[in-house]
Amino acid sequence: MVVRGGAMPAFCFTDRGNAFNEDFVACGEGFGVLLDGASGLAEDRLFAHEAPTYARWLSQTAGAEAARLLKAGASCRDAAHGAYELVARQYAAQRAVSNAEPDPLLAPSATLAMARLTPLEVELLWMGDSPLVVVLRDRIDVLYDPEIRALDAKALTRAEELRRFPGNEGRPARELVRDMLSHHRMLRNQPGGYRIFDPLSGDPMRGGTQSYDRTDVVAVLGMSDGMMAAFDAY
Repeated sequence: MVVRGGAMPAFCFTDRGNAFNEDFVACGEGFGVLLDGASGLAEDRLFAHEAPTYARWLSQTAGAEAARLLKAGASCRDAAHGAYELVARQYAAQRAVSNAEPDPLLAPSATLAMARLTPLEVELLWMGDSPLVVVLRDRIDVLYDPEIRALDAKALTRAEELRRFPGNEGRPARELVRDMLSHHRMLRNQPGGYRIFDPLSGDPMRGGTQSYDRTDVVAVLGMSDGMMAAFDAY
């Protein structure tokens, strides 16, 4: 998504027609919101009637609500909190119907990046590693939580080490480091862990926030970590 600091319009894109796209992006006059969903470590079919993956349900439901609230004039923090309350209620209700206990390893999560223009400020909120790139008149700021990338890098390094052992050739990396990934998931929104949006503990009232004088901002770009990798390359 791109939100301009002046009179230029905002714009955004994603492959929303792809049934397994777990991202959400929306923008309008003076606002933008992006979520990059991630499924739990095991299949959970609580919302199979609504979406092909659990993370898609989370990103699409929360993203649409956040966009609705931003369009109505809510602040980034209030819009994000309203989206969290909606998915938390739906998640709890569906668990009750299915008689399912809450399980942090099954629960989906999503990064969250939001921007809002006010008459005087550019207001930003983020959780996770979908960066907000703030293009200022004299510099560029990149806002995100680096902890997830550090944990992912540890898991990838460990997977490569384990692949050298006989019998592990060709095995999926996720399978080789499942215990490590489980440990990392339990660090979600915990002291010493990382911030992320999820329906169990991911209240964005804990998210990172930053405001800039509107006249200093040329544009704000919000993107998934994959898109950021391409952006960095060029």
